[in-house]
Amino acid sequence: MDIAYIASVAGFLASGMLYVGAAPGGGVVTKIAETETLLLSTAQANPTQTTDLPELFLQPDNAVSWMLLIVLWGLLLLDAADRLLQPEDQRSRPELLPLCVALIVGAIWPWIYRTNVPVAVLGAILMVTSALAAAMRDASTRRPAVGFFAGWSTGLGLVTATALIAGRLELTIVQAAIAVILLGAAIGIVAQYRLDHRVSYSVAVIWVFCGLAVATMGGSMAVALAAILAISGMSVMLIRAAS
Repeated sequence: MDIAYIASVAGFLASGMLYVGAAPGGGVVTKIAETETLLLSTAQANPTQTTDLPELFLQPDNAVSWMLLIVLWGLLLLDAADRLLQPEDQRSRPELLPLCVALIVGAIWPWIYRTNVPVAVLGAILMVTSALAAAMRDASTRRPAVGFFAGWSTGLGLVTATALIAGRLELTIVQAAIAVILLGAAIGIVAQYRLDHRVSYSVAVIWVFCGLAVATMGGSMAVALAAILAISGMSVMLIRAAS
C-alpha cells in the first residue's frame, strides 16, 4: 500500500504542476480586481464568473495561494519520502486507502472542470470526503501532510461546489466568496472538532480563507468581514487542537 500511496502522490504532484503550467494569460485575481463588484450587484454586471473561483487555488496568481500550493506539495513529497525510507514499519495504516483515492481523484477532476462542471464537482466532493476519512483514520499518527491535504481539499472542494451553485443562482463572485467562507468555517469547525489535535487541518483551512479573501475583498469589504469572522472561528479550534 505504501507503493500505491507514493505513486498517488507522484501522480497528484505531476498533475498539479502540469495544470499550473497550462494556466492561460490574465489571472483570476486580475480579472476580479477589474470588476469593482458590489455585494448586492447582479452577476450579469460582473465579467468574472463564479466558476473561476477554483482557479484561484489550482492556478494561483497571488502570493498567498502560491505558498499554500507549494507547502501542500512539499508536505506530500516529504511524507511520501518518509514512507519510502522506512519500509520496515509494517503497522496497519487504514488511512492510506482513502488517501490514495483522494489523491487520484484530486489529480483528475481539475482537468474536466471546464468541460463538465457537474462531474468535476462530484470529483471534488469525493476528494474531500476521502481526504477527511483519511485524516480521521490517521488520528493516532497525526502526519502533517494528511491533515493539511484534508484541509486544502475541504477548502477547494467547497469552493468548487459553491461555484457551481452560485452560477445556477446567478450570484456574483463576491457573494459566492462570502458563501464559501462562512459555510467553510462551519464545516471546518465541525471537522476540526472530530479531528481533535490535528493542527495542520485548521492551518490549511485558514490559509484557504486568506487566499480567497485576498483575491476577492477588493470588490467588497463584506468579504473581508466574512473572512475575519471565519478565521476567528477556525483560530479558536486551532488553539483548542494545539492545547
